Amino acid sequence: MMITKQKTFSFLDESGLMIPTFPQKTKKRNFSAIGILKHPNPFKITQNLHKCHKQLCSTLKKDNTRIEFSFKGITERTTPVTLKALSTLEKDPDWTFHIIYFDTTKTNFHKYYTKHNKWQIYLDNVMLVIQKTLNKNEETVLLMDFLRCPTKEATKLKQISHNTANIYAMLQVISHGVLLIQMVDILLGGFLYHKGNFSDKMGLKTEVAKRVMDIKNSVGNKRFKITKRTY
Repeated sequence: MMITKQKTFSFLDESGLMIPTFPQKTKKRNFSAIGILKHPNPFKITQNLHKCHKQLCSTLKKDNTRIEFSFKGITERTTPVTLKALSTLEKDPDWTFHIIYFDTTKTNFHKYYTKHNKWQIYLDNVMLVIQKTLNKNEETVLLMDFLRCPTKEATKLKQISHNTANIYAMLQVISHGVLLIQMVDILLGGFLYHKGNFSDKMGLKTEVAKRVMDIKNSVGNKRFKITKRTY
């Protein structure tokens, strides 16, 4: 009997430089992470997020080809609508989110890292988060935020689909046009900001980071999963 696989869509982004760093005088840790948001049918949530995006464009008086939700871009003007978008996401019951993160200040990561394997580190963590997120009986269309690939490493992108049987199709896209990748950016940024115990003068990023962690607690560990990787 042929088993019909569940079809899903997965939206992936990365945050952090994925290179060794050293704690500053504040002794704060620096982290890098890759996150993936999976959804069985993202049409409705995308439509609802589009309303928030239109409000964001109106607030900033820019057209929709020039603006996107991002944790880095949080300002006094964008914070309210960013929080609204997060609330819109929280109300949707069907998504799951998984973060793979690692501490770039740790000695073991410093020993593992070389300039030549930076791209491989990215690929390894992409494959790991996919394997930890997808079930055996499903296949997904993977949309990844565009990350410039070193010329000699271009063919290595195929490692992801070759080593992960659950991928039906894979595409690198510009996040401007994919709202759920933008939401991954916010979720990743908020988590890492909270994890690093950072704070900003106006408290805007702190507020958004707290909202991200509130969502994590609200939806529970089965839908908002966090994995720390050591090297």
